[in-house]
Amino acid sequence: MPAATFGWSGVDLFFVLSGYLITKQLLSGMGIGEFYLRRALRILPLYWLVLVLYFTVPAFPEQSGIAPFWKFLFFVQNIGLVAETQGAFSHAWSLCIEEHFYLFLGPLLSLGYKRNDDRWLLSVLGLAMVAEALLRSAIWSPEMATHRSQYLTWIYYPTPSHLDGLIVGAALAALARKGALAKVSVRSALIGGMVVLALGAFLTHDRESLAASVFGFTVVSIGYGLLVVAALGQERPRRGPIAASLAWLAYPAYLIHKPILKAAATLTTSADVNVALAVTLVFLGAAVMHLLIERPILRLRERLVRRYDGLREPR
Repeated sequence: MPAATFGWSGVDLFFVLSGYLITKQLLSGMGIGEFYLRRALRILPLYWLVLVLYFTVPAFPEQSGIAPFWKFLFFVQNIGLVAETQGAFSHAWSLCIEEHFYLFLGPLLSLGYKRNDDRWLLSVLGLAMVAEALLRSAIWSPEMATHRSQYLTWIYYPTPSHLDGLIVGAALAALARKGALAKVSVRSALIGGMVVLALGAFLTHDRESLAASVFGFTVVSIGYGLLVVAALGQERPRRGPIAASLAWLAYPAYLIHKPILKAAATLTTSADVNVALAVTLVFLGAAVMHLLIERPILRLRERLVRRYDGLREPR
């Protein structure tokens, strides 16, 4: 159980990976228009489907309380989110942060980084990291140590105070473009990442404390960033069919897992069996969503991207 309590940090690993991959796409020369088109068709159709289910099917939500529909529609559900009374589809808070990152990353890069100004982007990201820590320090209050809901509402869920992982990932993409990551050995990055993550786990043992609130996300994100560097340094990266399938199923599984977990919890009297059934049903449901909805839309996306690129070509 002590090790399992650190599972909350998995979303920060996701942020680091997403920040790296998304920023790398833009730095590779992808136009902002194409980037937003790809992101919209990857995220919105399934999200809208699940959102409709939450607000039209009474038995679907895993809890009774839910944030207003307009907050989900405009991806601001994570602002002022009170998990105790708005717990249904509360996990969409992380998707809101992702969307805000997409919204600001393109203009940020267009301001200066398209001129190959590496130091400019890294400086902006560093300042953003420091600003986040200062913001969390100003927001934190002693009541958060005893009232976890306040910590979640004001520090954990809002975008301005939980961007560390995305910032670290974006910085890794910039450093990779400079060739700086190639100079770091896999062993050094791996050992360093494990040490920093252990420090992060120790620091966030009491997640609502002042030290954890101010520095926890930063330390954990840097630790995961070092592990990403170690993974990137592998000479022969492998991508088998199982990993590829899990990658495609991850997003629909993320969207629907809570209602399925709720339903599976009452299937048998054995908790272990229910867990196994829940995991199986989550990925089955994700596979159906991917095959029937997501895959056709992704094929449409490729056609639209080709048409968009054709319109951009000089005549």
